[in-house]
Amino acid sequence: QQIMRIHAYETDFRKRARGNDSVDLFFDLKDDGKAADNPPSELLSAAITAGGDTRRYFRFRTPDGVIDFYDQSGNNSRRFLLRKPVRSDAVRFVSGYGMRRHPLLNSMRMHTGVDWAGPVGTPIIAAGNGIIEEARFRGQNGNYVRIRHANSYQTAYSHMLSRFGPGIHAGAKVRQGQIIGYLGNTGLSTGPHCHFEVLIGNRFVDPMSIQVPKERRLTGKALADFQRERA
Repeated sequence: QQIMRIHAYETDFRKRARGNDSVDLFFDLKDDGKAADNPPSELLSAAITAGGDTRRYFRFRTPDGVIDFYDQSGNNSRRFLLRKPVRSDAVRFVSGYGMRRHPLLNSMRMHTGVDWAGPVGTPIIAAGNGIIEEARFRGQNGNYVRIRHANSYQTAYSHMLSRFGPGIHAGAKVRQGQIIGYLGNTGLSTGPHCHFEVLIGNRFVDPMSIQVPKERRLTGKALADFQRERA
């Protein structure tokens, strides 16, 4: 359970293990004198290799007494989904999740995501690590990208410009923060914006209210202490 919590946001545990997948665990021992006979104590490092990608995290207690697991750069393992997948301070939140009167169709419809409006061409970024499931023109959604993340999560981005980000196509792997497209006005749209959706098990949820774990990044003396301990 501890290993699954550490890797829950980047490793999909529902997939079958393949021949080159592996788990590498490093434990403290209760009694070094009888190491072979005693059970392990604290988990100090946990790495999972799946699909050719390795994710390794190291245990560290920060000065405030909080124990967490961090990668080799000092970022904790709880990075998952961004709520604002548009890279610009000029972008504004214009429409929330829920029932509303559609501004073009003039009828009550479920708004299955949230809208971020801003200048045409503003970069749209992947809200989390994952694999592109779709990158194409999709009717009222206009130019559309959908990403599959770990453990039944998906995100979708609509109304992009006609060009997608470099290397963005179905089956491509993306990292959180990578540019996947540019803010546009394609499909059924009243103006340039990104319609952003989050799905859990194919069910739409409010991107602004789901519980998203907070990222923590070590800096200064804490980062230096972590690097010494990791080494």
